[in-house]
Amino acid sequence: MDGIAERKAKEIETYFRERWGDVLAIQPATFIKENLAVLNRFIEDKGNTEYVAAAARLDNRLKVYEKAYGYHDISLINPEGKVVYNLNKTHSAHETGIQTRESLRPVFEKGREGISFSDVYRDENEPDQFLMTIIAPVHDSKGTFIGELAFDVDMQIFYELIQDNRGLGDTGETLISKQVADGALFLNPLRYDPDAALKRKIKTGGKTGISILNAVQGKAGSGFAIDYRGEQVIAAWRYIPSLDWGMVVKVDVWDAFAPVAAMRNKALTSLIVFLV
Repeated sequence: MDGIAERKAKEIETYFRERWGDVLAIQPATFIKENLAVLNRFIEDKGNTEYVAAAARLDNRLKVYEKAYGYHDISLINPEGKVVYNLNKTHSAHETGIQTRESLRPVFEKGREGISFSDVYRDENEPDQFLMTIIAPVHDSKGTFIGELAFDVDMQIFYELIQDNRGLGDTGETLISKQVADGALFLNPLRYDPDAALKRKIKTGGKTGISILNAVQGKAGSGFAIDYRGEQVIAAWRYIPSLDWGMVVKVDVWDAFAPVAAMRNKALTSLIVFLV
């Protein structure tokens, strides 16, 4: 379990380090700076030929990133916090020309200074879609701040990565959580609770979920525990500092010891046959 936990923690760190690299690579691109400047000028007149042409140029270049890395959307925001471009046209109908959603404004404020990650959130326009936004500042050739670049990470792709349950038997799963005021909030769908993401909590002071509470508090360890269902499990937990998340990998005790039980039963059967 410790080995699986270490591997999964590294996979999570690597996944988001690569997403950081995507943003870092495109942030200084000339085509971003030039077209963002045009979009800023004509955001109140989106039918203007210059605005349309700039958006089309961005579509052609950014679709490569969308297809290669599975981003749900790539958008540009002006210095006043208004969205001036969305690659995802489903989003553009609700967001282009509008102020960024209130829940993301603190992240956009931090994004003025450097690359910043949002918390996981549910898309307001697509309730079944979970996203995480990465923000980076954009400056013109003179170093003047002209807006921000935002990548929306499709969390379903990430969930599929961490829900690879090889080595975890028939009952194993991986849990991701963040610390909240009264305990820990789950960030991913669970094997036995598909609707858990951003809904289900483990509260401090209870008998269940101690391992995930330890993880979000920055602790690492492994051993027997009681999971969120009240089942006895073998678990390993880790803290992921770059994201301020806790992670637990676990498997039901009966499942973990099933091979031992099968070997015991086989040995007893062989002994009885031998004695007879």
